[in-house]
Amino acid sequence: MTGFAFLRRDAESFSPARQFRQLSGGAEVPDTEAGAATKYWILARSQYRVKFLALQHVAANRRDGAIKLELAGWMPFANTSHYVIPQPAGALLLAWDADAVAAAIGAAGAANRELSILPESALHPAAADGLTLRQCLEGMEAVVQAGGNTISSLWWREVPAEQDWMNFLRTSGLDSSRWPNSLPVAVAAQWLPQPLGHAPGGRTLQLAGREAWAVGILAFAFAVASLWYANDWRRYAQAMAASEQHLAATEQELDGILGARGTALSSLVRSESVAALFNRTDALNLLANISRIFSTLAKPGTLQLAEVDWRDQRLVLLLNVNGPPVSATEIVKALEANPAFREVQVNPDGNRMRVELRVIAGDNPAKTAQEKKS
Repeated sequence: MTGFAFLRRDAESFSPARQFRQLSGGAEVPDTEAGAATKYWILARSQYRVKFLALQHVAANRRDGAIKLELAGWMPFANTSHYVIPQPAGALLLAWDADAVAAAIGAAGAANRELSILPESALHPAAADGLTLRQCLEGMEAVVQAGGNTISSLWWREVPAEQDWMNFLRTSGLDSSRWPNSLPVAVAAQWLPQPLGHAPGGRTLQLAGREAWAVGILAFAFAVASLWYANDWRRYAQAMAASEQHLAATEQELDGILGARGTALSSLVRSESVAALFNRTDALNLLANISRIFSTLAKPGTLQLAEVDWRDQRLVLLLNVNGPPVSATEIVKALEANPAFREVQVNPDGNRMRVELRVIAGDNPAKTAQEKKS
């Protein structure tokens, strides 16, 4: 089961309830399975990441190559799948954990079905320029649109706290004069009859099919006019087939090279980011601060640190939850109260919890906070 280059839909209105849907709590099977009506595996907004790639200064005939290079270097998961939504001044890039999605499909008993994996953003119409808060399959998403381009996007499982909302506005790229006085009401999700965008390389395949069709018609016209044209076309078709085979082989080699380069770059960037973080900050003191904060929120042993990572300029903590769940809002407030941590996001998932935050660089955040109090 993979992404796709081009999708067609019946004239009937689209209903997510008739498709498989993957949410943070697991997969939801269709209410009805009426033949071809069930052909998508839709990823809820919580299951993928979003990144806007600005291409306004890149020539139109070079944009596909620029997107391909960007995707090769943007690998937020060990095994990452991508989707591309072209926009007037760039492209909206979506990425998800291919292994996690494959496991969810298998658990839902849909491994043998012909399903196309589709992020739900591809089925939402473009928002009006400015700030929009819209409902998703679960939770809500804040979207900042400018000139028909989605320049910023952030998802919350529930209504965000005031501090979380203000943090988003500060990093959204929206002019402060256009900030709303309060959290806007989330608008109901709208669904397109057919999706926007394509999997990486999808547009190229689609255009190649149309070009081959046009060349075939021209060749037929020449063949009818003269046997000489027919013979000439035969030789031309053979040359085209050989060229296409050579091009396919070259592209396959290029994909391997770009993939290896992207993996190496991703590992290098993350390694340098982690090294830079802990060169500036006392690592033991940083983790001790976090441990002390968690100990005030839950009984000892309730929140256990499983993994620590540094992704997209943010510290990522994966926690095991043993016992009664802890409110995500309480965790955000407690961490934000420490001057060393900003832009905190908490995503609980059963007995696992993911905490992302930005660390304010300094020689010793705890010491700085103590000095401010005194």
